[in-house]
Amino acid sequence: MTDTLTTRRTHLAAASATVATLVAGLILPARA
Repeated sequence: MTDTLTTRRTHLAAASATVATLVAGLILPARA
């Protein structure tokens, strides 16, 4: 149970970081 929860949190954090990077890469240049 704990291992599964930790794995999910790790994947979620990685996915969130990836999405944030992609969004920043698309939005920031457009605003500049």
